[in-house]
This record gives sequence, structure tokens and C-alpha cells, in this order.
Amino acid sequence: MKQVKAKLKQSGFSLLEAIVALVLLSTSGMALFSWINNTLSGLNHALESTQKMQYRQNALALMQQVNPAVDRTGEIKSAGFTLNWEATAITPLKQEIDNHGNPGTYLIGLFDAKVTITTQDNKADEFTLRQVGYQHVK
Repeated sequence: MKQVKAKLKQSGFSLLEAIVALVLLSTSGMALFSWINNTLSGLNHALESTQKMQYRQNALALMQQVNPAVDRTGEIKSAGFTLNWEATAITPLKQEIDNHGNPGTYLIGLFDAKVTITTQDNKADEFTLRQVGYQHVK
């Protein structure tokens, strides 16, 4: 009888054990690939946000040189991007008044400039900037 039991013992894996092992391996592999995909998506989003912020900072620096009372629309080509703006008056131009109540030599007004940043024919960013415009009066 002991010989019969010895012959019935298996060596190796059964088909059911192999299927369970493959299911566990594929489930953990899918979870791993999902995690990698989420990480890469987050990395791409962070990269795009950083690039957008750099374009916006450069655009703000360039827009400091623009006087919207004189240049209502315009375009500046810079390294890697093009800056376009269109300014709309919020307040009419008014005579400035100095500290003593005397009229100054400038007309000043408030403007909203719609700024668009494009890179190689793709719109990278768009925002509105409120600026003071001025004109010299003689």
C-alpha cells in the first residue's frame, strides 16, 4: 500500500496552480503599469505647467515695456514664442494731477490688455493684464 501512495505523489505544478500564479502575476503587472502611467501623466502635467509659467513670466516682462495708450495692438517675437496683445481702455485718458493739485504733463488711463502667447502656431497661453497707459501732453 505504501507503494501506491508513493506513485500518486506529484512533482511540479498542477494546471490550477499555474493558472492562479498567472492571474496573480497579471494583476500585479496591471497595477504596476497603471501606477507608471499615472506617474508619467503627472510628470507631463508638471512639465507643461512649468513651461507655461516661464512663458507667462517672459510675457509679463515684455509687456512692462508696452504703453497701451500708444500701442493698442502689437506683436513681439521673442526666442521660442510670439507675444500678441490687444488693449482696451477701461477709463478714458485724464489729465494727471501732481501733489499740489496742478495739472501734470501726462494723460493717464487704465487699460485691459488681452495677451496671447503662441509657440510655432500653437496657442501656449492667454491672459488679461491690467495696465496704466499714458500720453505726453505739451
